[in-house]
Amino acid sequence: MRTFDVVVVGNGAIGHAVAHALAVESPKMRIALVGESSRPQAASAAAGAMLGAYSEVTANLRTSVAGRAKMRESLAAARIWPTWLNTLNERIPQAERVAIRPGTFMILNAVGGLLDSENYDAVRETLIEEGEAFEDVDAREIPGLNPWDMARPLRAMFIPHEGSVESDRLLAAYVAAAKSFESLELVNDRVVGFQTTNSRILGVRTAANEILAASKVVLATGVQTQTLLDTLPSLARRIPRLFSGGGSSLVFDPSWCYGDKKATTVPHVVRTPNRSLACGLHMIPRGDNHVYVGATNYLSMQPWSRPNLSDMHFLIECAIEQLNQDFVWAQLVSWNTGNRPVTVDSCPILGATSLEGLWVMSGTFRDGLHMSPLLAQQAVREIVYGESVMEPIFRPERPPISATRQEAVSEVVKHLQAAWSEHRGVNSTKMGLHYEMPGWLHSSATNWYAEMDGDYVLPPEFFPLVDGNPKNTEFFRKYYAELKNVWGSESTVIRPEPAVALEVV
Repeated sequence: MRTFDVVVVGNGAIGHAVAHALAVESPKMRIALVGESSRPQAASAAAGAMLGAYSEVTANLRTSVAGRAKMRESLAAARIWPTWLNTLNERIPQAERVAIRPGTFMILNAVGGLLDSENYDAVRETLIEEGEAFEDVDAREIPGLNPWDMARPLRAMFIPHEGSVESDRLLAAYVAAAKSFESLELVNDRVVGFQTTNSRILGVRTAANEILAASKVVLATGVQTQTLLDTLPSLARRIPRLFSGGGSSLVFDPSWCYGDKKATTVPHVVRTPNRSLACGLHMIPRGDNHVYVGATNYLSMQPWSRPNLSDMHFLIECAIEQLNQDFVWAQLVSWNTGNRPVTVDSCPILGATSLEGLWVMSGTFRDGLHMSPLLAQQAVREIVYGESVMEPIFRPERPPISATRQEAVSEVVKHLQAAWSEHRGVNSTKMGLHYEMPGWLHSSATNWYAEMDGDYVLPPEFFPLVDGNPKNTEFFRKYYAELKNVWGSESTVIRPEPAVALEVV
């Protein structure tokens, strides 16, 4: 048995950020960061790492208490990144340092449906409300963008203070920086359980059957968090359940040529608004010569390990048709698959639990890497100084946050129509399906939600997981019945509210 002051479980972006912040703030604190060096099934390793506080805004996000809390935290995180990287870079060699590649072009094309227009406008309105710099631009002038004419953007804007980092370079920098701290130990192992008394944490147990004793443990294991919480059943039943938002991305070399033909390497992020139950299509510079394109998103009961043919076909098709036709000559460098941690209400679970000494920091969906510096600084204030600073609406032990059924049905229809459009639904107009499809989708979603008793409403992202799937539907029916035993009818229903300018501390 080895003894530490804090054990951080999980070596993705959030886990590393928390361990780094603790080591900087309290050099004498003994810290263990536990995680397999290969990071199997992790979201961070496959992420495009866009720092998109504004470009991730949606119309739906702007109109709810929980959504505006997410936006407020995301804007605060964006302000931290430059200083955060300076502190990280001070501890590593020049060649290994991480820099933000500034600039994001957001495009509105006619491929994804009317939801794209709503979300594009929501981004633009938020930029104006917050006084953030942006510029409406001619999409024909965006470097590296050369779509098929039928998929060309109708509108575009440039957000200069957003951008991206390279996720693989960031994680490598965290590892290098961690090795520079005498008080921080990297443990290449997997936590399989906890050491507890009835009311407090005593440490963790690893797959190698080692006990790492600590009075404070931070659980930041992404999609694997649920497996560990299930070893503490009395606590787990009070925390919104986690699922996998599995997705794929690709990296390719656009300078590889066929004859004398080659594509241009993009200098900035180019992306659509969020759409089709996912984060929108995007391409990002990766290193000096490569391009990252992503990313798909499918909610699933179990984490993914490998990409499927549907994702591969879809991404390649989108890259060539919507981003740059010259990518047809590009050479594939890698195909990445990761799992975003998604709670049953699509909201994060952040903060201390009733088990004294245990913090949970997960459920961040696609915002984990971007939010990591802010979450790390908040963790320091709670763990080191005993403050309570994490967003209270996202505390781990709570009933799920819900919209109304009518709102959920409306979002399902919008997202699935967008997906239908992006998958060339225009071909179905020959049969008149453009007229029938909205009604079918609305009827299907309305009937499914009507079958689910109680106040809890499954978010729209989950609908493809349950529609036409009796087994999964029964799972959620039983789950909501269990929640009623825990919380009664205390579901946190978040009603729409008028959009007002955010106050970011």
